[in-house]
This record gives sequence, structure tokens and C-alpha cells, in this order.
Amino acid sequence: MTNVQQNNTIFLKGDFNKDIKGIRTRIVNNLRVNPDYLIPLDKEIIPKTAIGKIQRSQLSQRFNAGEFKAIIKRIDILLGNANTIPD
Repeated sequence: MTNVQQNNTIFLKGDFNKDIKGIRTRIVNNLRVNPDYLIPLDKEIIPKTAIGKIQRSQLSQRFNAGEFKAIIKRIDILLGNANTIPD
């Protein structure tokens, strides 16, 4: 699992639907941060420089532009957190 922290947001490579709570727990325990958002992304859409460095500013801009809202909503529903409205 590779992460990029930007404005208390962690972007993760891949899909983690099966163990979303476990991943958050491991991040809190191992990295000692409790991010506001955990966003799974396919590694192909993570912007990188020609030498392979992750372009954090582009991820931040895309986040601020709302590009990841659908993913965040899906995660909120899976977690049943405070951002979801109960049925």
C-alpha cells in the first residue's frame, strides 16, 4: 500500500472495499495520523513525473475540484459514517 498525504487526505493505490476499516486502523496505528479521507485509486491514474515521483499537487487540485466525490461517497456508504444519511 502506497500513500500520499495531502491536506489530511491519503490516496491509496487499488481497491480496498473488503477491509476499509482495517486499513484505516493500520494507518492510524502505524503512521500515527487519522486522515479525513482515504481514497482508493487505480495506480494508472495517479499522476507522476517523468522519473516516477507522485505529483501531490495534482492530486490535491483534483481533490479540491471534486473529482473524487463519487469515490468518497462510496466509502462513506461502506463505512456507514456520519457523512451518510440512514435509510
